Amino acid sequence: MIARLWDASEMWQGKPDALQAGIAGKEDLFDDTFIQSFAMFVKCEVDEAYWLPEKNLPSTVQRCFSCAGVMQQVEGPVKDVFTEAAIQVYDFLISYADTAGGIFSKSLILSRSFRGLAYLYRVRGNRDENLEKAAADFQAALSLALPVNPKHQPQLAEIYDNLGNTFLRKEQRNPEKNLSDAAAYYQKALDLCSEEQDPAIWAMAHYNFGICEFRRQHYKKALSHFQSCLKYFTAQDQPDKFAWANEYICDITSLILPSSSHFSELFDEAFKACQQLLSYYTPSHFPEKHAYILLKMVSILLKRHERLGEGSLVLIRQYYQEINEAYLKEDSAY
Repeated sequence: MIARLWDASEMWQGKPDALQAGIAGKEDLFDDTFIQSFAMFVKCEVDEAYWLPEKNLPSTVQRCFSCAGVMQQVEGPVKDVFTEAAIQVYDFLISYADTAGGIFSKSLILSRSFRGLAYLYRVRGNRDENLEKAAADFQAALSLALPVNPKHQPQLAEIYDNLGNTFLRKEQRNPEKNLSDAAAYYQKALDLCSEEQDPAIWAMAHYNFGICEFRRQHYKKALSHFQSCLKYFTAQDQPDKFAWANEYICDITSLILPSSSHFSELFDEAFKACQQLLSYYTPSHFPEKHAYILLKMVSILLKRHERLGEGSLVLIRQYYQEINEAYLKEDSAY
């Protein structure tokens, strides 16, 4: 099993769904023994590649990253096992870099950054300790990356974005300071990476920054960030981010409409976001979510009835009818 995981690592790179399909029904094979066995297998492969001239060391190290990177994206019942296995691989590569040099020195930045991501979303252990470890790894990755390649702006921006995510997740403890620190890291990421340089990293930084500003109740700033990220996120390529960004826009516009002098502009923005969501949450596939978005639209219309006049009542009746139909269909399915 371990050898097959290793051999398939390049094919699975960036495709955790393929790995999850491969382990379906075999979850009982993945436990703490697997973690230790996989880590030992990787050590043996790298040791062999380092000492034997016919082995390709850079290729072997790349496969370490490929396999561990896919592992830490796995969801479901074996997520914690695969995350722990990935962390062990990064631990090994980081410790090896101190003595081996060469390819390992270059891989140290990635090892620190990827291990930080693993700790950021780790299931096991103490949550606060994991977040502290994640922050330490990202800071170490930055200190290593800045002197080596200060012009590689997107890579640095991604590390700053992940630092922002770490402090965003630390919000519960000292929320004002941690959210302020998160905002500073997100701004640094956007300062380093433009939409032209790397649209994916740029959009993700805007998306995370939007969540941060929403929690700080800086609603207009949050709205601007979500509008920016939707230039890149689409219902086809990034469905989750597309849906969540539009939901945030719905909530934000509903919150700031009463006190805003830009009523028409914000009202149009709210309805545009709702319509985007309705096109994604179709009544046939997501009946409850579809009805929920319609209720959001009704809520916005009810709050603005005095400004919109009788036309709003016609829409409200229409949406209520669609909501009732959606719930009737849901009830008939049981």
